Amino acid sequence: MRIEKKIKKPYKLKSLFVTIASSSVGLVNGLLGAGGGSLVVPLYESGMNLEAKKSHATAIATMLPSCIISGIIYLLNGNFDYVSGGIVTAGVILGGIIGSIILKFIKNDFLSLIFYFIMIYAGVKLLLPR
Repeated sequence: MRIEKKIKKPYKLKSLFVTIASSSVGLVNGLLGAGGGSLVVPLYESGMNLEAKKSHATAIATMLPSCIISGIIYLLNGNFDYVSGGIVTAGVILGGIIGSIILKFIKNDFLSLIFYFIMIYAGVKLLLPR
């Protein structure tokens, strides 16, 4: 079966929006070094009609190339602390493994609540004085 037949009509209608939104996500990720995943999850859920688990899993896979390229550029420009980065990377890898295993046991609605809570917490934390 040809791939064009597999793509649902709403995807084609939203392709311009998705292209602009996803380019913006890459821009934010490259500029800030983070945050792209938190923007691409709602894009997958609302713009592409994916369920929460698929949105989160697809977001991780989607952001990987952008993170690798941004990371290489940061390294080449001398904007990386090797000691701190090494320590945190070990924890992030361990947490990523545990989180991806736990994901299959969590319901979509509960996963969405966790995501929304973390986004609200992060937003409020950024607004408060340090």
